[in-house]
Amino acid sequence: MPPEEEKLDFQKIMEIGAESLGGAVASEIVAQMFGGRNNTEAIITRAVEEICTRLTKIIDNAFMEHYISITNSLASRLLTYQETNDLNLLDEIIADASDNYHNLKRFDTIESITSCNYVCTLHLVAAKASAEHNPGYSETIKRLGKEYAAWSQSTAHRLNDLTNASVDEPFVPGLDRPSSGYTIKEFHLSSQNQLIFHTSYRDHWSYPDLKYVQSDPIPIPKEFCIKESTLEIFLTNEAKNDPKIKDALKNFYEKSKQSKMEFLGSRLDVSNAMVNSIHYACNSWNNLS
Repeated sequence: MPPEEEKLDFQKIMEIGAESLGGAVASEIVAQMFGGRNNTEAIITRAVEEICTRLTKIIDNAFMEHYISITNSLASRLLTYQETNDLNLLDEIIADASDNYHNLKRFDTIESITSCNYVCTLHLVAAKASAEHNPGYSETIKRLGKEYAAWSQSTAHRLNDLTNASVDEPFVPGLDRPSSGYTIKEFHLSSQNQLIFHTSYRDHWSYPDLKYVQSDPIPIPKEFCIKESTLEIFLTNEAKNDPKIKDALKNFYEKSKQSKMEFLGSRLDVSNAMVNSIHYACNSWNNLS
C-alpha cells in the first residue's frame, strides 16, 4: 500500500471497510470513515473528482449529476444514523444502497466503477449496523459480502483497461512533406538548417485531446532543403533517402512512444492502486460472518 498521504479518499474508505467490517461496531466504522468532516453532502462526488484529478481525466459531469446524488446521500445519512441511532433511517439507507448498486453496476466507466465500489462498502456498513439490532442481518452481510466481492473482483481490472485505452499510440511521422511530421528552420547566415521532427498522440481524457512531441533540432546541409512556392521548406528526395535522417526519424518515433508510455504510466500508477484496494476489500468481504 502507498504511504497514507498518497492515498486517494476512495482507497482510504475501501481499506477502512475491509479492515473494520469483521470486527468494529458500525458506529466506529462510520466515525473512521467520515468523522471530523465538515460536509458529507457531496463526499462521493469529491472522492470521484479526486480520482479524476489524479488520473488527469475530464470528469463525466452528466453521469455525476444523474447518478451520484443518491450515492452522496448514503454517506451523509450513515453519519446521521451514527449520531441518532435512528433505525428507520437505517432501513432507508439499506434499501437505497441496494437500488444504487444495481443502477451503477450497469455502467462501465471510471466514475461508475469507483462509485459502485463505494456504495458496496456503505451498504455493508449499513447491514452491519442492522445486524447489531437484528441478528438475522448476519446472513445478509455474508450474502452481500460474497455478492459484492464477486462483482468487484470481476470488474476491478476494467479500471486498468479503461486507463490503458485512454491514450492512443503516437501518429507515425513521415518525410513526405512538413505536415507529415517535420519542420525545417532556416538560418540565412549559415551553411546548415535545422530539421525538427514532430508528432502527437490522442488523449481521450483531456481537452484539447492531442499531446505533442518534438525532437531536438538536427543540423542538416542546406542542399537537403528546397523552398516551395508556399514558402514552406521541404526535404529533397536525397534528404528523404539519407540513412542518417531515416535513422533519426525512426529513433524519434521510438522516443515519442516512450513519451506516451511515461504519460500513461502515471495514470496506471493511480488505477493500479485503486485495483489493489478493491482486491484488498474483496478478500475481507468474502469472509464476513
